[in-house]
Amino acid sequence: QCYQVLMESQEGDTSISEEKEMMLYTALAYLVRLQVQRAEHARMSGDESMGQRKLVQAAMLCQMMLDTLNDQERLWTLLQQIQMFRGSPPLASSPALPRLTEEMLKAEHSPFMYAEICRATGQLAQEMAKAASEDGFISSCYQQADRCWHLTLSLLRNLPPNAERDSGYFIRAYQCYIHDLRERMDMHPDLKEEMYPVFFELLDEMLGFAQNSVRLT
Repeated sequence: QCYQVLMESQEGDTSISEEKEMMLYTALAYLVRLQVQRAEHARMSGDESMGQRKLVQAAMLCQMMLDTLNDQERLWTLLQQIQMFRGSPPLASSPALPRLTEEMLKAEHSPFMYAEICRATGQLAQEMAKAASEDGFISSCYQQADRCWHLTLSLLRNLPPNAERDSGYFIRAYQCYIHDLRERMDMHPDLKEEMYPVFFELLDEMLGFAQNSVRLT
């Protein structure tokens, strides 16, 4: 369905309304997350080669998506190339950690759109860390994942109320990050002392938000 949305967007008027932009970037972010899920499934099934290939594909798509944030012409180039991400992934190699610069974050886009993009980028970085073996790279991936998740939650917290995005959407984002942190602690027990304060702070924020949502309904 995401591919269909992206392919159909190439037809007709090439101007981009705020609504169309939201739809396109949400579809791109979901495609990144889909590739990450496939990479994780391959890794957990013992097919490390396929997992690496899917990660390379996800990282390529993610970086191309990020590069369009302050260069709209690149968005149309990406849409014209989107079919290549449906085919067989490239030969296994080491995926490059996507670059999310401050300049990209300063471009004028919807906060919800940015939240979707940051969430996808963070989940990609988390999976790259789980599949990596070099300590320095693993640390860089986790730092990127944390940065992206904190950006995501901050953006979602500041969104105005919207009937299409109930409080459950925000709570599920917290749950997803907490799940990622629990997996990280399971894989790296030496990080537990460092991670516990962050873990409990997130739980406290999530419960506080849930309680406020109940009071407002």
